Amino acid sequence: LVLLDITEIRNIERMKKDFGVNVSHELRTPLTAIKGFVETMLDDTGGSDSRRYLEIIKRHTARLINITKDLMSLARLEREDQLEIHSLNLKALIDQIMIIYEARLREKQLTLQLDIDSGLSDMRGDAFTIEQLFINLLDNAITYTEQGGITITARRQQSQAIITVSDTGIGIPADQQPRIFE
Repeated sequence: LVLLDITEIRNIERMKKDFGVNVSHELRTPLTAIKGFVETMLDDTGGSDSRRYLEIIKRHTARLINITKDLMSLARLEREDQLEIHSLNLKALIDQIMIIYEARLREKQLTLQLDIDSGLSDMRGDAFTIEQLFINLLDNAITYTEQGGITITARRQQSQAIITVSDTGIGIPADQQPRIFE
């Protein structure tokens, strides 16, 4: 019989999660203030050089705000007991997400095909978590696909939904595949 005290490991995991939430929360307020001041300055600026620099600051501030949102989302997703399970329509959820990516798909001249069983119109799940999953998968698929397209397939298999997102992109290098779910 071997006993192992994992208290220290659990404490480190909890500290890591708390750190992510705290950093995200602390960064979000000043970043939002910076973005607001930059937008105000953009409205008052007439010079093209100043305007260009302010646009760069605005873009990078928005990027930092998105990173903090991602950190907060990650912390929320790691708390499995916090899932909010409700009825949801998978096709409607995917249709809403597709709106976000229409411009990028057009810009790269990529196609996006949906093949979703009608039986998945009424399923149960955490809409926020599923939305984050699709946003991540579609964002990566678009980023790493230069030509062709992306296909989302969803089938009901007994009481589960089997969802596949495939693309004609470069794929994930073999040495990185073991880390996919980290």
